[in-house]
Amino acid sequence: TVTELPWSMTGNVSEDYYEDYSDDGGLVLLCEDYSPEFGGTFSSVCYLLIFCFSLIGNTLVLCTLIKYENLKKVTNIFILNLAVSDLIFSFSLPFWAVYHVHHWVFGTFMCQLLTGVFFIGFYSCMMFLMLMTVDRYLIVVHATTVSLSRRTFRATVASGIIWTICIGASLPESIFTETAESENGILCRSVFISITVDLVGVYIQISLFFLLPFVVIVYCYTRMIQTILSSRIRKKQKAVKLIFTLITGFFLCWAPYNVTLFLSTLRELNISPLTQCAAEQALNYAFYVCHNIAYLHCCLNPLFYVFVGVKFRQYLASMVCKKRGFTLTCLSWQAHYSTQTNKKYNCSFFKKNLSI
Repeated sequence: TVTELPWSMTGNVSEDYYEDYSDDGGLVLLCEDYSPEFGGTFSSVCYLLIFCFSLIGNTLVLCTLIKYENLKKVTNIFILNLAVSDLIFSFSLPFWAVYHVHHWVFGTFMCQLLTGVFFIGFYSCMMFLMLMTVDRYLIVVHATTVSLSRRTFRATVASGIIWTICIGASLPESIFTETAESENGILCRSVFISITVDLVGVYIQISLFFLLPFVVIVYCYTRMIQTILSSRIRKKQKAVKLIFTLITGFFLCWAPYNVTLFLSTLRELNISPLTQCAAEQALNYAFYVCHNIAYLHCCLNPLFYVFVGVKFRQYLASMVCKKRGFTLTCLSWQAHYSTQTNKKYNCSFFKKNLSI
């Protein structure tokens, strides 16, 4: 099916050729498919690497936010939720890595649970990026002035609504997932009532959780760029720069995946030339590569904070130095950040605390 999970297309449990029957009842070999062999090894390695980097990076983001930042600020609330979303998304990847090199050994319940976990993280990431953009748009373009407590309350309520929507949207994916015996092992796969229901689900996924955020974000950034260029407000420019970097990375990761997913729906509808052997093989290879690129988003977000956010680098340096006692190195970093931010930091703080 179109929405068959990427990890269910493994080298050990997938067919490696397409079959049909001739008029006389004989079996005809139509097209050999080596993509599952490639996908099994390639994807399992990618999943484990992505999981490790995501776990380290997003944990550091959470620690930095909790230790140094004001969690009543709306942007920090959304970044916190985004980091949690990335961790939820990456949590299931080691299980699918095992599945790629073996078969499904974790039972039906875990098959359904981990499928739901994947889609919750997948959907919520897109929605929180959209929320961050809309919030920044209201501040920059419309100069929205609301008390901090009211903005915090609204951001908390909006976050709760997003999580509720994403959990609800992931339920069908989880419910219509099951384990099944095959000649090469146990499968964890999506099973829908009909191809029509399957295709409708894909179109809803693409339109609601990709195209809608894309349209909203493009509109918001177009208006924000116009406003910033006319006002030249430096503080607003920094916040917009960080969010714009997050959004750019997100779409570079997820756009190829959604394109290949859409092409897969056309193949299911027997639209030529996607049903030809060479086209099917190319689409299978592209799907393996694109869905792994898409998964990179959960470990790229922390890197964007490091390279774009000066304050985040400062907080991270402070945390690392406190743990390791690198007093001289930290003093050097402190001087560097003081120059970048035009602020003076108390060296006694570093001398006192970084030698622990």
